[in-house]
Amino acid sequence: MTVPDIDGELFEVARRSLDSARLLARLDRILAAHPSAILVGLEHLAVFFPHLVEPVAARFRWWLKADGTLHALAPEETTPPADPWHIVSLIWEVGGFRETALWKAAMEARGPIELEEPVLEILLPEIRKASPGLIARASSQVLDARIRISLLMLSGLDNRPVFTGALETLRKTVPPSDDVEIVVVSNGSKDGTSAEALEKLGEDYSLRLVHEPSNRGIGGGLNMGLAVCRGEYVAFIQDDLELKQPGWHREMADFLDRHPDAGVVGGHRGAFYFKVDDREPWEVPYTSVPLLHHPLLSTHWVEVDSANWILAMFRRELGGFDEGFLPNGLGDHDFNLRARRRGYEVWLSDLRVDHDLGDPARSVTRRAGYDGARVQRLSRFEHYHRFMAAHGDLLRPCPDGGPPSLESLLAGARKELRRDASNLGVSSRGPLSRSFASLAWEAGVRIPLGRE
Repeated sequence: MTVPDIDGELFEVARRSLDSARLLARLDRILAAHPSAILVGLEHLAVFFPHLVEPVAARFRWWLKADGTLHALAPEETTPPADPWHIVSLIWEVGGFRETALWKAAMEARGPIELEEPVLEILLPEIRKASPGLIARASSQVLDARIRISLLMLSGLDNRPVFTGALETLRKTVPPSDDVEIVVVSNGSKDGTSAEALEKLGEDYSLRLVHEPSNRGIGGGLNMGLAVCRGEYVAFIQDDLELKQPGWHREMADFLDRHPDAGVVGGHRGAFYFKVDDREPWEVPYTSVPLLHHPLLSTHWVEVDSANWILAMFRRELGGFDEGFLPNGLGDHDFNLRARRRGYEVWLSDLRVDHDLGDPARSVTRRAGYDGARVQRLSRFEHYHRFMAAHGDLLRPCPDGGPPSLESLLAGARKELRRDASNLGVSSRGPLSRSFASLAWEAGVRIPLGRE
């Protein structure tokens, strides 16, 4: 809520509360005691209560205009009123007439002045009644405006040791800052994980906790967290990872700042995806080119069709997750491709994240529905067909001969690296990126120079 918003809210209070008959009766009592009273704030009245201008002005002989000039409202008046002036102010805003430059100038020129503020007096009880809520809302919005990045994590399914380990790596890589908040969703957790988060982070960070008694899955937990996130950018952090690069959140947010066409950025070594023909109903109807160990990603951002959300940041305006993809984890890809349909791009880099893939049961985000392969296969039969029906047109078809393998990418990169290094005499980092770029170009993957 900005200052103009507060004025608008106060006007609504005034509009509902100002009793015209009561005001005019109050003015008549003042004028009966002080016939030469000077009217101030007629312009203000004209803006907010134009229907009162004529009956109010007809009662007074003198009007002190906003520019400081004294104007006769009664034609027969030619001699200004004698000191001390008795001013009747129609200004009702917080602070009233005493906060205006005109009041200060009049005090300097005339000496002591008798002042009455009938409009403010009538409205003051209602303004006071409304002020706590207005103050709270305005203060909250001022604080909200500071938040640039929301870090969103899910806890649940009683994996406290894993989750608190992730929180510790978060503390080590994200220093406390006024423009960063942490949002923790207790998504069915019953082991005190939220209390642990509060104890570890609440003293140093802006921390928000959301509690849901039953587990709503990854999509549901994310949506609960998104509902309270205030940042322009939201980073989703999977619960079983180890963050190693200090300031990773700044690098992701800075990339989004510099690239308004980017909607989602992934910070974990992942894959870019190609559309292939369906095989078995339970198998993924697209395949990936793994980039798990390619050195390019330590120095570059790569545009991809989609990327797994081990660590990802996105623009909050893109909205929430489709909760119907539980338990297979297609919600992140569905989100990415919905972002692309809105004209945004998806980019990927490696921000030094270690992810525990050894035991899916350790992770909140990967445990939902982890009750057996049959459930997985049955849901894939439905979910992957639903996913491809919605987004299959956005996935690039495989290049001739199928997608390039990691081995072929690395072999080609090493070959061009040796050739370029011997012919051009440049460092290995430059030609390696160009080597990979030439290979990626064949696959339709766009790579900028450096992390720019």
